[in-house]
Amino acid sequence: MSTKVPVVLDPGSFTIKAGFAGESTPKAYLPSVVGLTEDFETLIGLDKGSFYVGESAFLHQGISIINYTHSKGVVKDWEDMDRVLSLTLNEELNIKGEEHPVLVCEPIENTYSNRNSFAELLFEAYNVPSISFQPSGALALYGQSKTPNYNELTGICLEIGETLSQITPIVNGQIQVGSAASLPIGGRNITNYLLQSINLMGDNFLSTSDRETIRELKEKCSFVSLDFENELEQSKKTDELVKEYVLPDYSKMKLNSELFVCTEILFDPRLIGYEKIGIHDLLFRAITMCPNSEVEKMCNNFLLTGGSSKIESLRDRILFEYDSFKEKFGSKNNPIELQLNQTEHPEFDTWVGGSKWALASYKEKSQKNAWVTKDEWIESEKKIFNTKDNTFSDIGYKKISLKKSENTKKSKKYDPIVNRKGSELISKNLGTASVVVDLGSRNLRAGYSNEDLPESVFKMLAGHPFKKEFFTEEEMSKTFIGKEAQEKRNILSLQFPYNKGKIENWDDFEKILFYTFYNEMEIETKNYDILLTEPAYHLTSQRQKITQIMMETFNFSSIYYGMQGLLSHYTLDVNTSVVVDVGEEFTQIVPVYHGHTINSAVTRINLGGRKVTKYFKGLLSQDGYRFNTSAQNEIVYQVKNKYCYVPLSLDEENKKSKEGFEQERYYEKKDGELIELITSHFRCTEMLFDPKIINEETDGLSKAIYKSIMKCAISTRAQLLNNIVLVGGTSLTPGISQRIHKDLSLLFPNAPQINVVTPEKRLHSAWRGGAILSSLDSYQGLPTTLEEYEENGPVCVDHWSFSQETVLDSEYLQELNSNCGWQMAKSTYSHQMKNIKEKNRLTKKQSLFKDKQSKIENIIQVKENTINKLKNENEKLLTEIERLTELKKKKSQQN
Repeated sequence: MSTKVPVVLDPGSFTIKAGFAGESTPKAYLPSVVGLTEDFETLIGLDKGSFYVGESAFLHQGISIINYTHSKGVVKDWEDMDRVLSLTLNEELNIKGEEHPVLVCEPIENTYSNRNSFAELLFEAYNVPSISFQPSGALALYGQSKTPNYNELTGICLEIGETLSQITPIVNGQIQVGSAASLPIGGRNITNYLLQSINLMGDNFLSTSDRETIRELKEKCSFVSLDFENELEQSKKTDELVKEYVLPDYSKMKLNSELFVCTEILFDPRLIGYEKIGIHDLLFRAITMCPNSEVEKMCNNFLLTGGSSKIESLRDRILFEYDSFKEKFGSKNNPIELQLNQTEHPEFDTWVGGSKWALASYKEKSQKNAWVTKDEWIESEKKIFNTKDNTFSDIGYKKISLKKSENTKKSKKYDPIVNRKGSELISKNLGTASVVVDLGSRNLRAGYSNEDLPESVFKMLAGHPFKKEFFTEEEMSKTFIGKEAQEKRNILSLQFPYNKGKIENWDDFEKILFYTFYNEMEIETKNYDILLTEPAYHLTSQRQKITQIMMETFNFSSIYYGMQGLLSHYTLDVNTSVVVDVGEEFTQIVPVYHGHTINSAVTRINLGGRKVTKYFKGLLSQDGYRFNTSAQNEIVYQVKNKYCYVPLSLDEENKKSKEGFEQERYYEKKDGELIELITSHFRCTEMLFDPKIINEETDGLSKAIYKSIMKCAISTRAQLLNNIVLVGGTSLTPGISQRIHKDLSLLFPNAPQINVVTPEKRLHSAWRGGAILSSLDSYQGLPTTLEEYEENGPVCVDHWSFSQETVLDSEYLQELNSNCGWQMAKSTYSHQMKNIKEKNRLTKKQSLFKDKQSKIENIIQVKENTINKLKNENEKLLTEIERLTELKKKKSQQN
């Protein structure tokens, strides 16, 4: 097969540059990083070990752990390196590996094992025809040199990379190996040192995502001091050096000496524990070790290159340090000056030199021995790169000027998720609608997935008769459910079987379900699958028991559980939000970023509408009103819903009330008694924001939202603050959104925009989200079927946890949509989900089979022991019978 123009790869520790030989700029320029999703065991819709590559990793840094492929010039994770190469070669360059030779730029002190592993990856995984490895410093110097003949090239290159700094002296085309040197310090070390300094100031930047935020800060604000000791003293006396930096969450950070102390490690590595000399001393040593006759030529062609060489004032500091020893070169009266060159885009210098060298060496065959074919590599038993002399030779010159690099085109697979409205996601399957049930502490909502609102909504309570005079003997043993219980509340003892996310009375719960399916919905349950909502941190034992009832009592064909906060997110027109579900018993806070729950930030606090009602009842009791029965407690609930509100400021509201500005309110009971409300109707809601009022040692609503957002990566906070969504019954309380907005504005004083949204149908958000989810084609195959339950028992639902992911990976669907249409995209994705589900099912099945096999073996062993024991006893019995028979015979003979 005829080969095409070589591909030039510059796999740096921070970015990879790739393109075709002879071109002026790389076609692909992307981060050499892989983002591994956190808590991937719990992801739904993504297989274990899901990852994002390149630019996509940074776009999803809030929900993934950022891993760099390189460290100190050596690949540390070949699996991640393969992922980056796959994106680069297959998608960015869109080439067939077997058609293009590859030039790989490498550090000057690259190890044999690293080079051999890279060759093995390219030869075997990408089937490239030939490879050449060349030192990055030499390529960079050659790329910017005006001499067309490499043998005439003399100069010195100082390359400051992400994890490595190296000096490459060249005399007449030969690298001066004895004076070449590297220092394992670069931009990443500066970032880490700055991060450490900032954390010592009291901040808390711990995640890999936060480190990327500090890297951006470093690139924008850090600089190199010309006189370190003097500037350090000055920084202690004055604020002239203080810089204010606005973080991604719009909070402000003031930095002083930290901005130049962090870069000083290039000149004094001892600051971070390295007993090595700095880059200026390495430069001095490199020059002194070269031939005296070539020193002036080398100093006249000095190139400062590498991505981290762009730090402000680094160039000036190097010249300043050189001035201190330049008299040692030349004469005292005529010292040799250092002609320091630096291009506008030093991060591309190595690739540009590689482009120039690869084209000439391969096409003109002037450096044939620098390229190793796959056959040569195999014949050498994969050891040819241990000894191969890959040096430069006389090659033709082709002028290449560097222009601004093209931004790497972002593959649609790695684009940010499009804000796609829920209506665009829904593909209703009217023929096979699922039953969706939202189990709330106060209300139960039930309906079908092809409807916009639940068909049945009623109080999740059970009423038990306690007054014999109103009931027959048969009715005294009856449990009244839902609306009937409400109508007879004055003569019933009312109980809510579902409290704080737990079923406390399973008999009443089961009766409520019978009422729901057979009285309200009037369905044959065995013909339907069911989706149930559940709170965050739902107990496995509760889920198992509910599953057992649904499958054994009602025979649903399949079952699925969805976290309430995440289901509410499905109803929104955005992909990033903080869902605050203020319910009857507790409040759930679920941050969702680009369609993923941020698991570590999911929060649940035991504050909700029922405690507001209880506190309100207590305040009314202080005013002389009495509520003793469960029916009277319902009156308190009705008064609360009608008149209570959240004040912006409790003190201001109390002041208005005392001064007579607050209008008095009255509630008339059915018996004609008036309940006068003076301050209790706004004081009762204050406990949502200050739980100490009711002796609760927990965070208030606003503080809990603040802490949840602060647990998220700093790069995600601004977007999360822009869309705080209130749902749940208690979120209907007037004034609650305004109060949360006010509190968060004080907690996030620098945030440019805080939006607290109250959707129109927020009372049913979780149910509506479940309906949307269960009507998607990609949902099919995810629920646990009745057959799986019968085979494995209730443990088949143990793999669900509170931290779930959106079923739709929108990026994946977006790519498929652009290529083959939305319906095919959903079909393909659904097929993938089924494969994942089948894989998980088989894994569980194997585990359960082993457990069953072990139990069967134990049972067999017990039975075998029992049989052996019976055999022994039987033998003893037979022996005894023989003995007695013989004894009887002897007695008979005697007689």
